[in-house]
Amino acid sequence: RSSDLEEVQMAQQVHRGAVGVVRDVRDLVRDLLIQRAVARRVDGVRAVETGMVELAIVGENTVMGTLERVVCDEDELVFLLPAGHPLVASAAIAFEAALQCNFVALARTSSLSRMINTQAQLLNVPWKVIIQVRSFECVCRMVAAGLGLAVVPSKIAGKLTYGAGLVMRPIAGLHLKRRLVIAMRSRANISLPARKFVDMVLHA
Repeated sequence: RSSDLEEVQMAQQVHRGAVGVVRDVRDLVRDLLIQRAVARRVDGVRAVETGMVELAIVGENTVMGTLERVVCDEDELVFLLPAGHPLVASAAIAFEAALQCNFVALARTSSLSRMINTQAQLLNVPWKVIIQVRSFECVCRMVAAGLGLAVVPSKIAGKLTYGAGLVMRPIAGLHLKRRLVIAMRSRANISLPARKFVDMVLHA
């Protein structure tokens, strides 16, 4: 019957439309995932070198080639421990003693992790990282959960440890500092907004 045929044709059209919508969404998700993967691979220095951005804030120990850089922040590094950890009894903790424990850390490629690993290599003691996370807030949560110790900038530790069952301790015998720098191709040639940002950071 003609009515049955019309229903079949309508159902086919709806099916084709639904398939098209699913394909469009799938392609959109795929493109977003590709863009996200590419963004992760392009670090700040590379982005400045290729002109993708004018400025990048990176650790001082990052390889920057010929980029101009200015120090924008400096902070003493400290140990972060859960309140019940045995090393909390020490007023300051030797790096070598801490290396006997498990650690929570940022990615191994981060400037801070590279600095910690360098110190461990100088002492010829392996740095036992049990978990890597993507932010200092996650570091604090993992330490509070008892997964290990961490080395963090004191300013950040002071903000995140209050009421979290965490304790800060100085690193005995070492004055390790994390220095962040603003990297740029040429301070003289950056845009006015970028120059104002640099000036604001330097005079804060």
